[in-house]
Amino acid sequence: NIGEGGGGGGGEEEGRSVVIPSSSSNNVLTVTEIKSKVSMEEMICKIVKTTLKFINDKYVTARGCMVLYNLSLDSNNQSLLIKYKVSELLNKASSLHPNDDM
Repeated sequence: NIGEGGGGGGGEEEGRSVVIPSSSSNNVLTVTEIKSKVSMEEMICKIVKTTLKFINDKYVTARGCMVLYNLSLDSNNQSLLIKYKVSELLNKASSLHPNDDM
């Protein structure tokens, strides 16, 4: 089934870089390191399961698909995206919402 990748998420903490807009007048972006207790695998699993749960809602589905697409741009995530059958989810979403840009 889609979203059933087997195995649990690794419990290790990973640093994530997040770009936060600066409030200064020159609109400089600053990068802040955020320590997360959620592994990338757990995050992908939760996004897939939530998107599947609300697959009939085109807005939730579009956001979930957008996040998964963005995660696919990092080659380190591709094995997890395959494990959780993200391509099947994207195909299902596209067939349910053919007029949306997913």
